Parts: sequence; C-alpha cells; structure tokens
Amino acid sequence: MKTTGLTELEVKVMEAARHTDYGDCLEFGQWSFSVCDAAKLDPKVYRGVVSSLIKKGLVTVWDDEPSNSHRGVCDPLRETMVFDYTDKGKALFVEE
Repeated sequence: MKTTGLTELEVKVMEAARHTDYGDCLEFGQWSFSVCDAAKLDPKVYRGVVSSLIKKGLVTVWDDEPSNSHRGVCDPLRETMVFDYTDKGKALFVEE
C-alpha cells in the first residue's frame, strides 16, 4: 500500500478494511464497526481517523438503512454504516 501523506493510524484503518470479519473492502464496502474492530482502535480514535480519511477523499461512509438518513449525523460506528474506499483510496493498493 502506498502510504505517502498518511498518518500511522490512517494506514492502520485503510489496511484493516481489507481484513474484516466480513471481507475485503477492495471487493465491497464493509460494516464500519467491523473496520474499527479489525484496526483494534478505540472508537473515539477511529471516528477521528475516518473523518480525516473522508477529508482526504480516500473513503466514504454511508448509511445502509435509508430510514436513518433523516438523522443528519454521520456516526461511523452506527451499526448500519458502511465504510468504503473511494477510487482514490483503492488506487493506494494498486501495484505500480
């Protein structure tokens, strides 16, 4: 994985998303709570890291339950939230 411009925790989360109990994020989005579990991070730390990765355009987090969209709060640890790489995020794993 290309790690230039990423913090140690960002790398940890990006790599953990490839090894959750539910699969590999390169194949399809993963439950966000499972990425947190795979990264073995405190939930408060995980939220901050995910926020940073979103700002860098590397990941997106979305609610798989449309009825929750009215809440307006994106908590990456809500059980229906999906963590997914953007195309830019996936490109970090491409071998040159």
